[in-house]
Amino acid sequence: MRMKCTKSLVYAGKRYQVGDEFEVTSKQDAKILAAIRKAVRAPDVVPAWQPVAEEARKKRTYTRRDLVAEEPRVVLPVPVVEVSEPVKE
Repeated sequence: MRMKCTKSLVYAGKRYQVGDEFEVTSKQDAKILAAIRKAVRAPDVVPAWQPVAEEARKKRTYTRRDLVAEEPRVVLPVPVVEVSEPVKE
């Protein structure tokens, strides 16, 4: 997390002056520095949005309509069962 000094301070063995930005090692350190008013959270720098070129976009290589069921390759024989006596109910 980036912090910006509001008063001069020593953090992690380095001396920072008013206006210097530095990276804190933990969220707890950031809370403490903000509570004692030695530093404030620096604004996050977000890069500007840039449109993606048409050729850079990936086109789908297939659609669901392209999928076709195939006939089974192996046909198993159906077992024939012979009944010697008729079944009585």
